[in-house]
Amino acid sequence: MAELAAEAPFKGSSPWGEDPVGAAHNSGQLLLFGTGDCARALVRLLSHETTPVYAHLVLARASLELASRAWWLFEPAIGVRLRVARGMNERIFGLSQQSRLPLTEEDGARACERRDALFAEAERLGFQTVPAPPKAPRYLEEMRPGQTELIKNILSVGDDASLGAFVYGLFSAVAHGTTFGLTSSVTADAPNLPRTPGLTWGAVYTSSLGVVSAVTAVILGTAEAYRRRNKLFGWASQSWNETCLRAIQAAKRSFPSTETT
Repeated sequence: MAELAAEAPFKGSSPWGEDPVGAAHNSGQLLLFGTGDCARALVRLLSHETTPVYAHLVLARASLELASRAWWLFEPAIGVRLRVARGMNERIFGLSQQSRLPLTEEDGARACERRDALFAEAERLGFQTVPAPPKAPRYLEEMRPGQTELIKNILSVGDDASLGAFVYGLFSAVAHGTTFGLTSSVTADAPNLPRTPGLTWGAVYTSSLGVVSAVTAVILGTAEAYRRRNKLFGWASQSWNETCLRAIQAAKRSFPSTETT
């Protein structure tokens, strides 16, 4: 409510809008909805009698991408001006991405016009435009961070961002169909593989450790994103806190002592 009460100096004409703070809040809420949707799909997939090999990692990656973007939008201490800028930067990024689609000439021109209008209104309201590298979108007040940076940050422990770097690197390797990503789930040591002279057989498999690691990463990322949202809005939920704690404890208990298939 405090941010909404301070919204008046940042209102603008279309397409900027008269509720830029509320729009930024709503964007974060939609991202959290997407996070939950992907996380629930991940659970349903892993609950099926047929174990996935790669699909659960793709859903885990999407969940973390959505959660980390919401986590960034909901950062509590950034103030109203930067909240508005981040919300608008998401819109600018989206309009820039539209230009890469095979749109009609009319729709492409409309997207460019809306983006130009956002910058014009930002200048009128006193927002600074940040210079961008060639062929990259310009942004307001600060550069929009990429997904790798966000996931490293949301899963960081103090100054150590290695967990997020490893998790996102592995998940992305699978989603992008790289040799490294796909062969990480192939083994030549599976039992009962054929023994053919001159040939090496491999089995495609899913490890318990890999599944638990993916689900744990999603739990941690989702919990952090909701924690920031609740802190910004001043929402206290004992039931949510207890749910997060139980989920983390269940994840700790689920890590196998040895990797099984």
